[in-house]
Amino acid sequence: MLGIQVASKRKRRQEADVTPERLAKAGAAHTRGDESSDVRIITMLDSPLEQAHLRKDINNDQFEAGKRYRQAWFDAGFSGSVRGTYLDEFRDSDGTGRSFLPATETMEAARHEYRSARQRLGDMAPWLELVVCYDHPVTDLELFRKALDLLSGGGRHGKW
Repeated sequence: MLGIQVASKRKRRQEADVTPERLAKAGAAHTRGDESSDVRIITMLDSPLEQAHLRKDINNDQFEAGKRYRQAWFDAGFSGSVRGTYLDEFRDSDGTGRSFLPATETMEAARHEYRSARQRLGDMAPWLELVVCYDHPVTDLELFRKALDLLSGGGRHGKW
């Protein structure tokens, strides 16, 4: 019985694997994890931020600043979530249904970091958010670099 379960798990993992066609289409836009283990990890690098870094349009400090901005946006809970249609049955963690309140101190810290970054970016914040968080294409490379430079502090990592 145990052998059958293992075989079925292995079969499911193979079915969910990345196809050779998908890898060929991605070209250099993917990374492979440690292939010595039983599980293969392949990360597709298809966001505009990752593509710009692959093309060397932005440097490592700018790339790290963009990733940090996207992570703060995500951790702050601004990426959205799955919602139910029966609102009486689905409540937030405090039971009030007020999703604008942070559920944890970690979320509150991420919101503070995100808001500090937006304040630093000024008028460029909505545009950068579309590119970095919502994967819209980069329409102005110089503006993209300038915004990421503001976030990276000119190559210095630190608090916004």
